[in-house]
Amino acid sequence: MKKICFTASICIACIFAISYTTPSAGTLVHPKPQDSLAVEREKFIKIIVDSLGDKKNFAADSVFKNLRVFTSSERVPVRHFLAIMDYWGEALNVSCTYCHTTVDWSSDTMRTKRVAREMYWMRQTINRQILAQMNDIDHKRAEVNCSTCHNGKAIPKG
Repeated sequence: MKKICFTASICIACIFAISYTTPSAGTLVHPKPQDSLAVEREKFIKIIVDSLGDKKNFAADSVFKNLRVFTSSERVPVRHFLAIMDYWGEALNVSCTYCHTTVDWSSDTMRTKRVAREMYWMRQTINRQILAQMNDIDHKRAEVNCSTCHNGKAIPKG
């Protein structure tokens, strides 16, 4: 009986340890869907980076027009910004053209681009305000991101 209790205790301790050592502990982890548009996004990113010359090392909001996220206190370098855009595309399994017109990247004519901004602000509110007020979770480790809901789909299901 002692051996069974000891084995059960070890199993529970291992499960507990694994849940707190996984990346993004506190968020739901979904299997990563196949990213069929990665090559297309990489092509667009290369074109943009190549067109920037020395500006590719500047802050994104000083290089790109109509940037409404990652400004002031959240400033990021151009390459980091493009990596974030690539992640957003991966999380939704979409290409750059899902939100942007490639003739004018700064244009807000596409509804999906405006929604993406709102979703970013929603994510920030959840992570910085709502999770911080929850008492029964470790809000310093818990966060939501695009994949939490989208899981490789442009329109989340369920």
